[in-house]
Amino acid sequence: PEPSFDDAAWGEMPVPGNWELNGHGYPIYTNVIYNFHSDPPWIRYRGKDPDYNPTGAYRRSFDVPQEWSDQGLEVYLHIGAVCCGCRAWLNGTELGFSTDSKLPTEFRLTGKVTPGRNVLAMEVLCWTAGAYLEDQDMWWLAGITRDVYAYARPTQHIRDVQVRAFADGLLEVDAELATAGSALPAGASLHCELYPRGQEGDAAARVVAFDLPAAARTAEV
Repeated sequence: PEPSFDDAAWGEMPVPGNWELNGHGYPIYTNVIYNFHSDPPWIRYRGKDPDYNPTGAYRRSFDVPQEWSDQGLEVYLHIGAVCCGCRAWLNGTELGFSTDSKLPTEFRLTGKVTPGRNVLAMEVLCWTAGAYLEDQDMWWLAGITRDVYAYARPTQHIRDVQVRAFADGLLEVDAELATAGSALPAGASLHCELYPRGQEGDAAARVVAFDLPAAARTAEV
């Protein structure tokens, strides 16, 4: 994972991409029996070599604009999906690991990323403890299977939002606000507007608009 490591002799692998579909290894199909002996959380392959667990190493250099630092933005790494698990390093510092092959993983890079050139390194394993929950009637195709990218957000931003509409006209909005440890301003609220599909932003078509206080969970409109 060290940024100074010379990877000039390494080959290339598309991301997203599966190893087995790009000339590395072979796909394995399983139905009701694991590829490995059932002894969680340990992985021991059922074939001739019990230590067999295909592992890939990735390195990627990328540039971060100076503006992200100048504006005090929070920086995150988004890994869309990795089969079956991974560890990640940025500029030689370990970020963490993931063992869920079908869900995105995100790491906060603020304080670790620098303006200019940065080096991301990842170790990807075909099977981890999480494979005990996922191995069922499927082809095993390892690799980084969805997009990987870095992005920046203001210190305070909407991290996630869920909207639920009911037949009786009730509308529920559930938002997760990221604050990076800082308190929201007094009286802060979330402004919401509802539009018909295809008419977003057309004030004449707006159905309803309301402000939900950050400290509240519900509001009547």
